[in-house]
Amino acid sequence: MSATTAQPSSIHPAEVQMVRFAAEGACGILLSFAGLQVALAAGAPLGEHVWGGTQDSQLPSTMRVVSGGAAVALTSATWVVARRGGLADHAPRDPLEGAPE
Repeated sequence: MSATTAQPSSIHPAEVQMVRFAAEGACGILLSFAGLQVALAAGAPLGEHVWGGTQDSQLPSTMRVVSGGAAVALTSATWVVARRGGLADHAPRDPLEGAPE
């Protein structure tokens, strides 16, 4: 038997389900906050509920840009959690693919 032979996984199916459940919850929370940030960036009158209540209604343009960036960051974090939690069934890219021989 060679040293590169894959060993059977010792992860219990209940653990896999628990990880998937946690990932689904985390993705839901992250996407909810991303949606809030998109709404703020679009000019929703929620200024009194965010940024420590320092704004009366809509955020000024600089804060709206920051909210747009936060939406991108939160969506990216959602993708990472989904991949690591086994929710996205795409095979990871081979790091040696395309490397010179």
